[in-house]
Amino acid sequence: MNKIIVACGTGIATSTSVIEQIRQYLEDNGYKAEFYQCRTSEIASQIQSVNPDVIVSTAEVNLDTEIPILRGVPFLTGIGAEEVNEEIKSYLRRG
Repeated sequence: MNKIIVACGTGIATSTSVIEQIRQYLEDNGYKAEFYQCRTSEIASQIQSVNPDVIVSTAEVNLDTEIPILRGVPFLTGIGAEEVNEEIKSYLRRG
């Protein structure tokens, strides 16, 4: 199963909104994923426990990791969200 970490400053409201947008897009395109929600400060520990395929964050993240970290701000502004969804999809396995 594909795994996606979605992070924001508090790990509550903003990340919830982003998860719902990504989930809908993926389902519409035949992808399934498990979502994990956290604060940006918790990403490093979440990586170890979740082993995600991709990370989406609405705040700046400076981590040394091989896992792609994508900007989640387009989901909040509505500008560029389609491009980020396509990028997420490129990191996932269909099904």
